[in-house]
Amino acid sequence: MAAGLVIDKRLGLGPPCVEFERACPHAVNPAGFGAMVIASTVSMPAFSGLFGTRTEAPSAFIAADSPCSGAR
Repeated sequence: MAAGLVIDKRLGLGPPCVEFERACPHAVNPAGFGAMVIASTVSMPAFSGLFGTRTEAPSAFIAADSPCSGAR
C-alpha cells in the first residue's frame, strides 16, 4: 500500500485521488463465506459416508483440503 501511494503517485500510474473504503465494509466476507459453504458441502457427505466408509473419519481434513478453503 505504501508503494502504491509513494511510487505509483510520482510516476502518474495511480488515480488522482486516493479512496479508502474502510467506512463501509461488507457485513459478511463473501470469499470466506463461499469457502465455508464449499468446504461444508464436501465435508458433510463425506462424514455421512456418501463417499464410502473410509472418508467418514477424515472428513474434517477433506474439508480443510478443499480448493476454496485456503489451506494451500
